[in-house]
Amino acid sequence: MRPLEVLIVGQGACGHLGLGTLQVAMAARARQLEPRGTPWQDTLGQEAALALTAAIPVEVPRAERLVALTARALREAGATKNAPLPLFLGVPPRERDADQPTGRALLEAIAEATEGAVDLRRSRAIEGTHTVFARVLLEAREALEPGAEILVGAVDSPASQEVIRWLDERGWLCRDDSDKGRVPAEAAACFRLAKRARKKADASFGAIRFVDTEVANPTRGRAPVRIMERMAFLAPAGQAWLLPDCNGEAERSVAWVPAEQAAAEVLTDLAVDAFAELTGDVGAATGAQQLALALAFASTGASRARSAASTGASPPGCPGWTPALPKGWPRCSTTCGATCRSRRSP
Repeated sequence: MRPLEVLIVGQGACGHLGLGTLQVAMAARARQLEPRGTPWQDTLGQEAALALTAAIPVEVPRAERLVALTARALREAGATKNAPLPLFLGVPPRERDADQPTGRALLEAIAEATEGAVDLRRSRAIEGTHTVFARVLLEAREALEPGAEILVGAVDSPASQEVIRWLDERGWLCRDDSDKGRVPAEAAACFRLAKRARKKADASFGAIRFVDTEVANPTRGRAPVRIMERMAFLAPAGQAWLLPDCNGEAERSVAWVPAEQAAAEVLTDLAVDAFAELTGDVGAATGAQQLALALAFASTGASRARSAASTGASPPGCPGWTPALPKGWPRCSTTCGATCRSRRSP
């Protein structure tokens, strides 16, 4: 008998790059990241440039943007009111914005926006930053029964004065006078997962798998080195595709130098693509969006390898911070055969 796997049977993504997974992926590939002026200001009183979804007017409050982005991604992933499913959703920390609703209030609004496609009783909202989607996947795996399905995802938006100030005070906002910041952007990505054995001619997009990654000292760049070492146990024939969440920050780029050196010792064929440089920093939605991009490139024959790993780091002091990743990290193994072996660069 074939073993049970956590299969990805539906996916959806939207944000400033597009209103569907394929559009988002192709816009990222074409480097269409276009931050524009907004009504908000940084700590110096300068206009803050953000990458926001053009289909949602800038005047729409941030809470409503989070709901609209998530609902659209869920609909593309196959969420339907005819078969409500529990939703495990990664959301940004409320400490950044006092007007952000509680996780339960967000879930209730999303359920209403999807006309009841979300089973509220069994749903959860999990706060965090770049690593939150790994936590979402781990908790969803524990809740997913054999033969059942579940919805997972993550969403974030920087569209408020409080969030802009919060980012700028920590040196995480892209400004003309600093090279340490990131381009803030909004996005949502959602997936419908099923726990079952893979069929011979399976229509699923891929599978989620986990390995332990305990790191004694996550500082000094050791965490990414250990993650690279663990990839050797996942990648077939030493071939792997790594998607880090670096977005041009000098400090974090330095940390990846020893990581890539370690990878050269254990992997014969490694491709590294920092999608965050193409998409902007989407905060809590980072891991989910990277998975959506990897699957979209695989389905169009543009993936770099058959196995992809998305890694993220949340700074100490942020809700959901963990050393490296929380007792495991996701690996997407696509089922697209020849198209996933494409060597074209995204």
